[in-house]
Amino acid sequence: MKENLHLLITYPENFPEELIEKDISELDLKNLNIQIEKQQNDLYSAMEWMVPTFLATYILKPYFDSFLAEAGKDNYQTLKVFCKKMLAKGKDIEAHLVPATLSTEKLSKTYSQSLAVSILVETKTKRQIKMLFDNNLGLYEWENAMEEFSNLITEHYENYPNDKLSNAIKDLSPKQYYTIYVKINPITKVLEFHDDHTLISESRM
Repeated sequence: MKENLHLLITYPENFPEELIEKDISELDLKNLNIQIEKQQNDLYSAMEWMVPTFLATYILKPYFDSFLAEAGKDNYQTLKVFCKKMLAKGKDIEAHLVPATLSTEKLSKTYSQSLAVSILVETKTKRQIKMLFDNNLGLYEWENAMEEFSNLITEHYENYPNDKLSNAIKDLSPKQYYTIYVKINPITKVLEFHDDHTLISESRM
């Protein structure tokens, strides 16, 4: 990964280069350090929420610490528009996991989070938060939840450690290498924060 990277964006391995270039051109590229990667079909020994999605936008700590401070909030609005377009693409992609032939583990029949798209953000303390999007909800609800999450992130960087996000995840695993997950409650549409332990417990209910 590049040093002082601001954004890492992944696409499916067969996604046309000209469409990627068109997407990226809509961002404010001046002084923006972006890396593009292709996500391959691969084998994973992991729970569903740990598997990388085909489309993913990683917003890293240097974006908030240095770039955004110089570029201003207009750039953040441009980035959010880009993220919403990625969500729309993800809504149109049907992605599913296929269990290994000899696997004794069965895939969850109730897991409804998209395997096509996600948004990942690095916190002030370099924890990774992965936003999941429920396939049973509409694009409008995805976009609203992403807007709420993006506001939490900016408030986190402005007010840490006395911010709402830090308070929301304080009872989850403190281990730095554990990813935090944020889901949309399908009934209340409230954002819910999880770690691997709480998601495993939920999947067994």
